[in-house]
Amino acid sequence: MSKKIDEGYETPDEDRDIPESLLDINSIVKIQSCIRRYITINRISLYINSIVKIQSYARRYLQRAKITPSINQTKNWRKSQIWYDTGKKNECEKYQRALVETITNKKCSKTSDRINTENYNIINESRPLTRDDGFYWTEDFDGKQDNLYYNFKMVVEPGGAQTRSLREVAHFVIAQLEYNLCHLDNIFYFVNILDGDESYKKYQQFYYILNKKKYKYVKNFIYVGDMFGFIDWYYSLILI
Repeated sequence: MSKKIDEGYETPDEDRDIPESLLDINSIVKIQSCIRRYITINRISLYINSIVKIQSYARRYLQRAKITPSINQTKNWRKSQIWYDTGKKNECEKYQRALVETITNKKCSKTSDRINTENYNIINESRPLTRDDGFYWTEDFDGKQDNLYYNFKMVVEPGGAQTRSLREVAHFVIAQLEYNLCHLDNIFYFVNILDGDESYKKYQQFYYILNKKKYKYVKNFIYVGDMFGFIDWYYSLILI
């Protein structure tokens, strides 16, 4: 049987008898309340995320305003800096370490950890050249924060010594890539801060290494660039 309604349509008999539970006012109110809470919580979450992003952008803007990009870090620029003395007191490394601690808001501790290039393990070794396998060790890392290792360099003028220094860094970067390839279950982030106008001129050679097909995945865990660029790289890391 069916029932006639005003519009001239018919409704099936089974739709006529609606269960009383569906008409329970308290149930409807509870459902509406849950929906409102869900919407409110999501709005608050979106609002908080927006605030976090705005604060992040503001911090990055202020930090970048205080840092000179490597392309402009000339020999004369370095000499003019209040923190620079003669270059024989690790002033550049101290300056870079202090900036990293400001950007990350964490202490960047010194370490004697380095990579053994025979087995690509990271081992704490302060005097590798006293060992028979002394030439199978990289230089030590300049700092460490949790699962981030840091390497600091500032090369500001051309010359043989400067070229050799950057070539050693290239070998160090290769060792970092190989370490992560060999330890996919224990990957580290490696940060190579290469400041100075001469470093800037050699970035393309480092990108050539990073873009090799065998490093397609692990290269994402390595930063090579100046302090100015490190700011965005670091914030993209902590916001993942």
